[in-house]
Amino acid sequence: MKMKIVKIASLLTVLLTGLAYLYISFQPSMRFADPSPNERLDTMRNYACYHDRIYSGTSNIDALFLGSSPTFRALDTDLAEQAYNIVHGQRPEFFVFGTALGNPGLNYFYFRDYLANNTAPKVALIEVTAIASLGKKPRYVHPFTADIAPLYIYLDVLDSWSFVRHKIFAISDFLHLFIRHIDRSLGKLLVADYQFTVPEGDNCATENSNDYWDVSKVDEVISFKQMLASEIEKVTPDIPANTVGTLDGLLKTYEGNNSMLQLIQSSWIQKVPLWTQHEGRERSLDYYRRIVALGAKHSVKVGFYILPSVLRPEPAENEVRQLEEELGAPLFLLPADYVRVSYHHYSDRAHVTQDFQPAYAVWFASLFDNLAKRG
Repeated sequence: MKMKIVKIASLLTVLLTGLAYLYISFQPSMRFADPSPNERLDTMRNYACYHDRIYSGTSNIDALFLGSSPTFRALDTDLAEQAYNIVHGQRPEFFVFGTALGNPGLNYFYFRDYLANNTAPKVALIEVTAIASLGKKPRYVHPFTADIAPLYIYLDVLDSWSFVRHKIFAISDFLHLFIRHIDRSLGKLLVADYQFTVPEGDNCATENSNDYWDVSKVDEVISFKQMLASEIEKVTPDIPANTVGTLDGLLKTYEGNNSMLQLIQSSWIQKVPLWTQHEGRERSLDYYRRIVALGAKHSVKVGFYILPSVLRPEPAENEVRQLEEELGAPLFLLPADYVRVSYHHYSDRAHVTQDFQPAYAVWFASLFDNLAKRG
């Protein structure tokens, strides 16, 4: 009898310890400790800062930008703040959540948790990200969900949606994701020098940056349109105007860059419609609409934008307007002439180089201005 009591007590201890660890593993300070330890050094995200911005309760940001790695690489928030200051004489505060392979579900939870813990921003701008099958099953879930998402995102997986044929498969996907979370969490215990929780203190501290624009050389009255045209002119390639953004022009620009030449020559140019009829479209739109609804509830002006890709042309106007109607919020695109210039400034198939960041900074600042002025 005594041995039976000891066995039961031991079993309960193990069970309670496991449940306690599982609970702790879903706390924000653990989820954001280091969700991407193998990320390239030149593109590393400060997930500890993401945690602080969302959960510290002290953030007071004017505009949130939510997107994927193209947004993370294109948007230098310091430059965008400077651009706004040049036009309006006041400097807002911007912050970008740009997770690799970012998707609507991930951006929804960033936005929802931010609003639950902080003063609502004036504006939220969300990248319309590509829809694709991501990683292993459940294939419609972001690869980082098991690392950084709160439990309510897991519960969304229990919804069957149109592409999960039966509720039993939705339950299977939920268990698959849940087990993946446990596996990844326990696996990190075996990594040497791994940081298990977000460090205390200010994880968002940055060095003072230099002003990109010399105010003394900027006209007293200048518009975003003028600034953007000026920045585009600086990065327009020195080739015949009718070849800018064409295959011939790009072959000249990327001469000697074998990886880009291979991409362009093999894929130029993918004639794909805006947001194909992929099975995940319904689910993506659902998350975007939830973001719009959250914005309305908290008096945040929400807008969306599409970033071009060197291998994907500008979408047709009728497709843009249709998607804008489906989203229920404004949808912005970089002007087509400027998009063609941007094609000459890519480091790979999806990410612009740093020399195009000032142009994007002006454009993003103009989007904030556009939305903030709307009634």
